[in-house]
Amino acid sequence: MGQHAIWLVDRSKLFREGLKMLLRDSVFTVTLEAPDISQTEDLTAEQQPSLILVALTTQLEQASEEEQQLTHLCSSTETPVVVLSDQMSLQQLKAAMKAGANGYLLRDITPDALKQSLMLVITGEKVLPSDLVDVLVSGRSLRMAEPANDLPPDLSAREQCILNCLAHGYPNKIIAKRLNIAEGTVKVHIKTVFKKIRARNRTEAAIWALNHGYGHDSSCAS
Repeated sequence: MGQHAIWLVDRSKLFREGLKMLLRDSVFTVTLEAPDISQTEDLTAEQQPSLILVALTTQLEQASEEEQQLTHLCSSTETPVVVLSDQMSLQQLKAAMKAGANGYLLRDITPDALKQSLMLVITGEKVLPSDLVDVLVSGRSLRMAEPANDLPPDLSAREQCILNCLAHGYPNKIIAKRLNIAEGTVKVHIKTVFKKIRARNRTEAAIWALNHGYGHDSSCAS
């Protein structure tokens, strides 16, 4: 089995160095690294790799520009593109696949699972987070099927705000900043929300939120 060249796009130099070390003894070799997508635009066709791995942010303030860059990248090359994200964001996943990405994975994926996923993409498959696959297999829907007013009566305004943030895929640190509360308080609210809507994890909570009309409003006042 031959070597596969990878372009790696990520703001964090530490992450890029770590991933290069992780892939050192595998069939993958990072031949180019860049902090953002725009720095890959001037490369010639002869330099095209087997795969491009792009890390995107889940912060809504930066998402629009990144999604435009991702769309341009996917449309300008036949090389498969895989997106890496910090948190599960259904909106970002939808945008990435619409842009033409061949995969959407989370940073907390295991090394072996990452290598296997990248190989699947190179062979023509599309890959998604295992949590999302589990949710789909269990019978939950990604459709915005139920009206927003069909809500459990005991969801407080703050808990509904938390759900809106989860629908956007925000990590706890961002939620805490937006609501002007401590991260520990965010964790407590999220646990309570999980219990009330019977979600086992953030992915299920985000899907529930989108199914009930959340995720359209990026603002969440405290």
